[in-house]
Amino acid sequence: MKIYEPTERRFSNNGLGVIKPLKCVEYKERSLDGWYIEVTASIDYKDMIHQDYIAFVETKEKGGQPFRINNVSFKNRLISFTAYHIVYDAERYLLDDVRPTNQTAASYLSYVNERTDTESPFFVTSDIADSATSYFVRKTLLDAFVTAEQVFGGSYDVDGFNITLKNHIGNDNGVCVIYGKNIEDMSVVEDWSGVCTKILPEGTNGILLPETYLTADVQYQQPFTRAVKFETKTENDDDTPIIESDQIMELRQLASVYLEENKYPKISYVAKASPDDELCIGDTIHIKHPLCTIDAEVFSYTYDTIAKKVTEIVFGNYKPTAKRAVASIKNEIAETNKRITFQENVIQSQTDLINSQFKKGYIYIDDNELLILDKIPKEKAKNVWRFNMGGLGFSNNGYLGPFPLAITQDGKINADFILAGVIRGISLIGNTITNGNNFSVDTEGNMKAKNADMQGKVTAESGSVGGWELSNEGLSKGSVKISNNGVTNIYTWADVYIIRLIVMGTLIADEDMVKHYDFNNDGAITSSDYVHLKNRLIAINS
Repeated sequence: MKIYEPTERRFSNNGLGVIKPLKCVEYKERSLDGWYIEVTASIDYKDMIHQDYIAFVETKEKGGQPFRINNVSFKNRLISFTAYHIVYDAERYLLDDVRPTNQTAASYLSYVNERTDTESPFFVTSDIADSATSYFVRKTLLDAFVTAEQVFGGSYDVDGFNITLKNHIGNDNGVCVIYGKNIEDMSVVEDWSGVCTKILPEGTNGILLPETYLTADVQYQQPFTRAVKFETKTENDDDTPIIESDQIMELRQLASVYLEENKYPKISYVAKASPDDELCIGDTIHIKHPLCTIDAEVFSYTYDTIAKKVTEIVFGNYKPTAKRAVASIKNEIAETNKRITFQENVIQSQTDLINSQFKKGYIYIDDNELLILDKIPKEKAKNVWRFNMGGLGFSNNGYLGPFPLAITQDGKINADFILAGVIRGISLIGNTITNGNNFSVDTEGNMKAKNADMQGKVTAESGSVGGWELSNEGLSKGSVKISNNGVTNIYTWADVYIIRLIVMGTLIADEDMVKHYDFNNDGAITSSDYVHLKNRLIAINS
């Protein structure tokens, strides 16, 4: 091990000198998740070892690497310290207001690396061709490197001051592990909660596949069948509608990807010895599981640089820091043969929506906020729950919003629809409820509206209100009717949902419901009625 002064960058000589440590252990994780050494040496070297000096060490897979000394301590004539790889110096360089815009990964990294408050010592590049935009306001260069990995995917390959964001790291050298046999002191964690080998996908506006189900190429003794909702595009970029066959094609692609990602259980191994001494971060290990063969990846290892031996290795088919959101909620569908009121339908719809999403999405915890995302990295997410000191908000337009549903720290709640059985309040500001100059209700019950001044009780048995005809049977306007007993043939997307439940057999329709939803007058509620009402509402909204 060689020791250098804090400003050294070349490491081409012996520096301040060479030391022979009693202990030097390298801890390395994938990408920028962690890379450091722990060293213990004789007190005789105390004049060479200081805070921020650089220890140059022969590592397992990258040869000689510089580590910046930190937390030096003395005990029993021994000197100990921890040293982090020089790449984490990036945390010491600040970005005041830097905004790489629509740039490929290589130019994106160069852009931020060239705009630090102090000149950066790093050389950055990438082989990823995708483009992205990000904003860094009072963030560190390390923050920008981490964000770039989230935005573009891939992993970092670090060698001294050279930092490369690669589309793929690691190799497949055919290393195999037989479940529970050829690794010493191995611990295994298996998570089967997200496994799916058969899927019933549903797209936007209830669109389904003609074949209904897709099946994975892996099956187990017990079924793992799930109904999963996906957001499929209904419009092109120029706002023209996407034909149904293309929506179905997109739905099939999304469902196929979901099956591929979830056909195996999530497995993580921690072993006290490596199955192959040549394994590096990102390398593939084939796990011969009793039920299937799973391709795993090396995530981290602990390496004794003196004994030149791996003392612990972690590998699996998922990275523990990117866990899918998991819950123990059970999806229950209540069957009823009574008429569903509007409020009951909304509550049931919301319950079904929440229950159907509990195995989807990702939880992402930053330094100062919690996110629930439909995709990672966060910059690629479309549907986002964002919770920080400013409040809680939901956006279907990405991480930066806007947030049409929000509860903010100033006590304000914003939503485009609020359903409540009873709304109670202690007080209202002022003596009236107003909407500009067009409407007001005062505390005495007096109501004023534009072009109207009504006092007392209003009773009417007939007349015309805004084109609606009032009679002793109710209200009517063309083919739309509202009878005195509350029965109406006004329809919304909630009715489309109800018809779908009936067609699927989840809800039993009574005689009144058949009258209400039987558009082709065949005496039953069928898929043709579902299509009729959906097309009718689409036409109204177009």
